[in-house]
Order: sequence, then C-alpha cells, then structure tokens
Amino acid sequence: MRIITTLTLCISALLMQSVWADIPYKLRDGLEEVDYAKLNPIPGFKLPDSGQFRETTWVKGEDRDYERHPISYTISGDDTMVIDNNTGLMWERYLNWQWEKVVAPKGKWRPQDVFPYKDGEPRRRPYHEGVQYCKSLELGGYDDWRMPNIKEAQTIAHYASARPTIWMKYFKDVFAGLPGYGDRGKGGMWAGPIGPDHNNSGWHMGLIDGHFMGYPRGGYKTTRCVRADNNGGYFMPDLVDNGNGTISESVAKLMWVQTVKSGLVDWEEALQYCENLDFAGHSDWKLPGNKEATSIVDLNKYKPALDEVLFTDTNYKAFYWTRTPESRDAARNLMSETTVQPEDLEINNATENAWLQEFMLGANWRAPRSKQAYARCTRWIE
Repeated sequence: MRIITTLTLCISALLMQSVWADIPYKLRDGLEEVDYAKLNPIPGFKLPDSGQFRETTWVKGEDRDYERHPISYTISGDDTMVIDNNTGLMWERYLNWQWEKVVAPKGKWRPQDVFPYKDGEPRRRPYHEGVQYCKSLELGGYDDWRMPNIKEAQTIAHYASARPTIWMKYFKDVFAGLPGYGDRGKGGMWAGPIGPDHNNSGWHMGLIDGHFMGYPRGGYKTTRCVRADNNGGYFMPDLVDNGNGTISESVAKLMWVQTVKSGLVDWEEALQYCENLDFAGHSDWKLPGNKEATSIVDLNKYKPALDEVLFTDTNYKAFYWTRTPESRDAARNLMSETTVQPEDLEINNATENAWLQEFMLGANWRAPRSKQAYARCTRWIE
C-alpha cells in the first residue's frame, strides 16, 4: 500500500508540474500576479517608434530612415501621470515612495545590489513588493494600477537616450546607476513575470541602455505602475497566416516574412538584405525596429517565445537583428556619467552596437554590429 501511495503521489506531482509549467502567472510565494493575457486590447493602439533618430551608418534602413509613430506623451492636468498618445497606457510620472534613511539591501543577489540606498532616492523593492505596491496604488482618481509587463515597459524606452534610456522630460525620478558595473542595478524597473522555467526571476528593463532580461525577484528595482481604460493592456500578438509565406500581426499592424532565408549576416548586411527584398508581391520590406521585433514575442511561451506553428523555422538559440542602433556603446554606458536625451540633437555617437531580439524567453539586447545573426524582414500594413 505504501509503495502504491508513494507512486501515486509521485505521478500526481509530475502531472502538476507539467500543468504549472505552462502557466507563467501562477501563485509564486503566495503572490497573485496579473494575468496579462486576460487584459483587453487597447482601442487605437499604435506601437511607438524606438525614438532613435541619429545617423549611424551610410547603409539605408536604420531607424533614422523610417518614421511611423513618433514617441508622444501628454502630462495629466494634476501632473501625476504620463499618458502615452500612441499606446493609450497611463503611467506614474513620479516614483513617490522614497527612502527616508540609508538602507542596505537585504540580499546580495548580484554585485549591482550590494550598494546602499540613500535618503530621498526613489525606493527600490523586491519584485513581490512592486506587485503589491501597484495593486494598492490610488493615483489620478484611478485604483486599477498594476505592474507593467515587459512589452509595455519597452514602449516607453526612448532609444535616442542613454543613461537613462527614457525621456526624463516626462518620466521623473529616473536613475541609471553610477559609473562602472557595480551600481547600475539601481536603474532598472520591474516588468512582470518571466517564463515558467524561471520562477525565481522577473523581467526587468535596465534604463542604462534599454535592455531587458530576467533578474532575481529578491533583487531591488524601481516599480513604475501602469493602467489603461477598459482594463486594457499590450501583451498578446494577434497573428494570421496569409498563405503566401507571410504572417500578419494586427496589434502592431505588421506583416512578417514567415521563413527566414537571410542566413547569418552582420548588421549592415541585414539592413541591406531586407531593403532589397522583393517577396509576396511587396518590395517595401525593412528590418524591424527593436519594439517591432518584440511585438511578436509571446510571453506565455518559451523556447521559443513566439508561435512556433506559424514561425516554424525560428531558432530559439539564435539572435535576430533589428534596425535600431544603440545611442552609446555598452562600455561607454557603463563607465560614463554622461546622460543623453532626445533634446541632445548632436552628440558624439561613437558606437559599434545595434539591437538584437532573441526568442528563447523574448529578451532584447545589443551587440557589436559585426555579430552574425538572422534578418526576419517586416513591412507596415497601415
């Protein structure tokens, strides 16, 4: 009887693990998270441009060569919120919960977290505290605030900026981190749960350069809450197979080449490949911007973090180029105290990096332009 009972318990545990493995919004440590897939589509949603307007190559096809939905915000009448005129999302303008004394982090998860937090700085919290903070927030007459998911967080990244990669004219209390590796963790913001095989991590967007990746939930990050009317959110792609080797996505309103045939190429070769492509009756293909590349990510999935039935050839171990160049190279971002903002029309834009998309978990990262990666071309359908 004991053997049978033990066997039954083991089988039940394995079945439960297989079920939970497909649910990234389960209870973790007793924390009930937002199920972003149940949020409503936002009427009139437009995916903002990356914001990068600087010329970084003679090759046609980088962000500077295309403008679709320029980044645009309105500040609320009471000065407490930023309304994104493209997405319809409303954001906290100020991070009002501040440290009242010097506080040492509770856990030394990574070198970025070992520095003390000082009086008057925007308060950083472990992940679970950020979720609870947004749930309890009442601001601007609204009480339906929540933590953003990573796709929503990326919409407010302004990639013409660096240290921090956000428009400080609108978003206040932003801190990119001190020069060097050690303190840059202070510049990140939490952005929802990561894939189901990373239960101890959450998404964060690093505002030193606008990258996003997983981070231990016990680490300290800022939390900037978001909301939208009618319980709206930006999360799930809406994909249709056109039957001609292309896939249309109706949220960001993009058409994609279904099967990648570029081979491994460097960044400028990727730009040229898409600019020269004539496929499925269209000749206006382009390399996607970094926010466009992220738009087809399905955060409910991993390995790959997109619809592998439609995008059958996706190599989740590979990287895919975007047309977005970095404003500053990684070394300068880390070691410099220089802040770059959109108002800085002319800067010494010495950089050898551009942005990549991966589909293991859906992260977005920058790399030297000489790196060999794939080019999945896209075109605008509105």
